[in-house]
Amino acid sequence: DREATAKSMENLYKPPYTCYHEQRAKTKDGWRWLAWTDKSVLDKDGKVVEIVGVGRDITERKQNEEALNKSRQEFISLFKSCPEALIYVDEKNNILDINSKFTKLFGYTLEEIKGRNINSGIIHPQDKIEEAIYLYQKPLLNSYYNFESIRKKKNGFLFPVNISGSQVVIEGKVKGRIVSYRDISQFIQNEKLQQVIYNISKAANS
Repeated sequence: DREATAKSMENLYKPPYTCYHEQRAKTKDGWRWLAWTDKSVLDKDGKVVEIVGVGRDITERKQNEEALNKSRQEFISLFKSCPEALIYVDEKNNILDINSKFTKLFGYTLEEIKGRNINSGIIHPQDKIEEAIYLYQKPLLNSYYNFESIRKKKNGFLFPVNISGSQVVIEGKVKGRIVSYRDISQFIQNEKLQQVIYNISKAANS
């Protein structure tokens, strides 16, 4: 803190002769964060003769910032390491982030689709775009949804997926959504196989 404070206070000796810095200070109650706004007082020759400073305790704000930063880091870690394909879109459905499982499932890297609208047909077959637009426009029941549909890989291959999504709420306001996709091709194939086996068994016993 000392080096940063000294660097900031150098501004007191040149126009506009003001500076702002934050530093930790040891008090009888322990370490606290203080924010200082300083201004130089000049004599008639333009020389600094004194410095007036106003300080305020910003410990609570700093603690909140640290807690928020920790939460963000935890969110990023969980998002990136999730075993299912995830995409994070803002309140206008523009893509903010994806995880590695999304890249593996759909074939897109973040650089290819960041900033694009999720409903522009990137991962939707033509006949599912209206479904997607409706889904992203309507309020989420209990802030969560889960259903099955068809989606499209980068190479155009269509496949069945289970889709679930939830709101991202920051300071009481919806700032976007996180949507997960799970390939259920094998599950559907197994269901069909079970149905075939059942039909064969039923025919054999009739």
